[in-house]
Amino acid sequence: MNLLLLLFAIPFATIIFSIILQKLINNPILVAFATFSVFILLAVTTNDETYYIFTILYSTISYIAALITRILDSIKNRCINNQNNEIENIISNDLNNNTCDKSDIIIEKNNMNRRYWR
Repeated sequence: MNLLLLLFAIPFATIIFSIILQKLINNPILVAFATFSVFILLAVTTNDETYYIFTILYSTISYIAALITRILDSIKNRCINNQNNEIENIISNDLNNNTCDKSDIIIEKNNMNRRYWR
């Protein structure tokens, strides 16, 4: 195969494939094993010894890409959970600090209706 294909196109496709598989499987080791199995089949069918070296290289790239994807997803989930907790705390503090009765709600509702109908 062409050297540019082996050094640029296939690693890029491997990274994309690893990110997609990581989103589906959520296990970097299984993603690397799937990549290894695909490339070892390619190496066996072509009977070229250099493909065995590239198989190990591509599997390592796949594992690293899947691991980075997993770390970024966990950071994103933590940030979302922290934001949700902050919003819930603000709402609960508002509800605990502000006491209102039924007349306040009715007055507010009437004021809103007047604003929108003018």
